[in-house]
Amino acid sequence: MQDANQALYVTIRQLNRQVQSQPLIQAWIAAHPQHPQTLRFRELQSLGTELATTLAPLGIVRQDWQQNAAKLAGIQVDKSFVSSSNPIAGLISWRTMLPRGAQDGIAKIFNQHGATIWFLNTYQVGGVNPDIMPIEPTVLFGQFPLISTLVIRVWAGIVTLPNLAGWLLGFGLLAGYAVIALSIGFRTSFLTLNSLHRITSGGIWDHVRSLIHLFLMPAFVEEFGFRLLLIPHPIETAVSGDIYLWSIVSLGLFIIYHPLNAWTFFKLGNPTFMDWRFLTLAGLLGLVCTIAYLTTGSIWLAIIIHWLVVVSWLKIFGGEQRLGHQPDFLKKSGF
Repeated sequence: MQDANQALYVTIRQLNRQVQSQPLIQAWIAAHPQHPQTLRFRELQSLGTELATTLAPLGIVRQDWQQNAAKLAGIQVDKSFVSSSNPIAGLISWRTMLPRGAQDGIAKIFNQHGATIWFLNTYQVGGVNPDIMPIEPTVLFGQFPLISTLVIRVWAGIVTLPNLAGWLLGFGLLAGYAVIALSIGFRTSFLTLNSLHRITSGGIWDHVRSLIHLFLMPAFVEEFGFRLLLIPHPIETAVSGDIYLWSIVSLGLFIIYHPLNAWTFFKLGNPTFMDWRFLTLAGLLGLVCTIAYLTTGSIWLAIIIHWLVVVSWLKIFGGEQRLGHQPDFLKKSGF
């Protein structure tokens, strides 16, 4: 899978270089913007951009890929093919080393561009014998579909980082949430603005410890459980109906979880976590985090949004007072 994706990357790169290096071709394309050949080339460029993003998800091209590209192009005839064993290089191109994930991601892109997909049963040649089935190579990546799906989903969501457009989207979602939440919160007297003295009271290390704690729980743990594990990642070949269904299930469980948590482990959440105002704002937060995750494919954006909202509520808008203002209430409650 890694070799095949490397060859695909090289082909995309060389085709674009050849066209861009020919002034006559560039002039012809500029003079005939609606010609069928021009439109086909634009479609090829669009396909290449999506594939390159998938093959190099962090936007970094591996050094060994660059050298092998030159070798295949005949530019460096004295160079031999190399393959890096550097774990950082593996992280850069992680999608190409997860066979099922890479296959599904690439196939989905081709399918969206109108390509026809052939499924070849290479485990038997000549005729069809339904009693002969392939054996998947490993437990984690094939023998149990649920395990392999979760492994790919978790890995993809964690190592995918938002690009600039993703961060701007996250800022917009957070701003939109703030407008709606503050309007509902102040109109229903659920939110109260703390004084600057109350916000800044306490030692600096207490604030740092609290921020780290809130980042891990609830932000990281809840987004990992309710978004990352339940909702199909954008690189998966899930149909839209399944994505919507699991998003609704995730949001419903996220809302129900809070009163259940207040009844069991987090006693300080009772009665706040049963309040319809809190549940409304929590549901809106879950929706915002779901949109951020599905749009960018990165769980980190959802975690950061979740974290900022919780910190703002507790520290600035009266959340600590509602949950019982004690110096160590977060640590004692396991919130």
